[in-house]
Amino acid sequence: MPIRLGPPSTPPPRTSTHPFTQPHAVEVSDGLLVASGTTSARSASGWASLTRTDENVIEEVRLGFTNPQIADRLLMRRETVKTHLSHVYAKLGVANRTELAALAARADH
Repeated sequence: MPIRLGPPSTPPPRTSTHPFTQPHAVEVSDGLLVASGTTSARSASGWASLTRTDENVIEEVRLGFTNPQIADRLLMRRETVKTHLSHVYAKLGVANRTELAALAARADH
């Protein structure tokens, strides 16, 4: 078989098997990308935007636990607790854990 010197021939068109590059794989719902087959998109803010872990962290804060205690109780690192809290503050529009605990207590009743 002879060896060809010079520029390579035109490669075949690239096709992707990544599901989100396929036109039918996503749809836009209220500005959020949603994978096909899912029933709903998570809101960007408010109580509906919270993950289950966010909710668990909020409950621990409402009960008065410190970040190290929450980390121990939920089996996560302290830094992870801090990250969840910063996300929760932004999602719920509160500035600190005192406001969060008060908001959670009002929402619980």
